[in-house]
Amino acid sequence: GLSSHDVYRLSIVEKYKEQCGSNNIIAWDYTRYIALCRWGYAAGYISADEAWLKIMPIAREMQTKFTSWEEFGKNYLIGREFWSKQQTENKGDSFEAAYKSLLENTSSPWTKLSWNTDLTLKEI
Repeated sequence: GLSSHDVYRLSIVEKYKEQCGSNNIIAWDYTRYIALCRWGYAAGYISADEAWLKIMPIAREMQTKFTSWEEFGKNYLIGREFWSKQQTENKGDSFEAAYKSLLENTSSPWTKLSWNTDLTLKEI
């Protein structure tokens, strides 16, 4: 039979399937990938250049999957909820508040940088 964790995850899929569409919960996956690259650099496993070479193609792909910071952020929160019921119960409100701050605070990177910022690597 299904575990309570499986039942929980199925309820999240059912709750958000229309909202997520073909993107599923990919924003969560993208941000985890980027975080792993950053942590790999911080731990000395890869260089900064290697990290950026891994991160930028994913960042460009993210731009093709979502139309705005708002859409991306909502999808991330759904993915986080799917990932952990306990973390959502414990810290979900703070992540929702961070999401709203990123959208509304004039000093936020989300308000300063257009979603469609050119992310192609330029030669110096």
